[in-house]
Amino acid sequence: MFFYNRRFIPQQPKIEYKEQIPKQTIDILSLKNAVLRSLEHLSDNIDEIKKTINELKKKIDNIEAKQIHLENQFDSENFSEDRISQSDLLEIKAELDMLKKEGLINNNFPVQNTNNYLKSTGESYSDSDNQPIMPGSGFASITAEYLKNIHKK
Repeated sequence: MFFYNRRFIPQQPKIEYKEQIPKQTIDILSLKNAVLRSLEHLSDNIDEIKKTINELKKKIDNIEAKQIHLENQFDSENFSEDRISQSDLLEIKAELDMLKKEGLINNNFPVQNTNNYLKSTGESYSDSDNQPIMPGSGFASITAEYLKNIHKK
């Protein structure tokens, strides 16, 4: 074939003869490369696992610190509640003693609780615990006994 400068250029490329590597050598090299690549991947995976383990350790330490803080806070709240309830009990006992000295409370008869709603409407008070607290308001199943035992459930 002739091109621009009219010289002959052969169509077929020259074939270079290379030494052919035996098949066993190719297999060994490919296996070696495969093993090296798999080891690199394993080392990368191990590094990632180490990083995630360190992150998990930090998170666990953080959670443990929060747990200890909450336990301390809970203990301090219980202590303050106990102290408050004890002081309230002492105040109530002092008031009762004062009322007993004045003769307003008779030791033989306990003070009776009355229903303020029934007092204000002029209806008579009944000691029946099965009588609804608010009749006609849709809460007919709520009785005084139910309200007394609600904290036990």
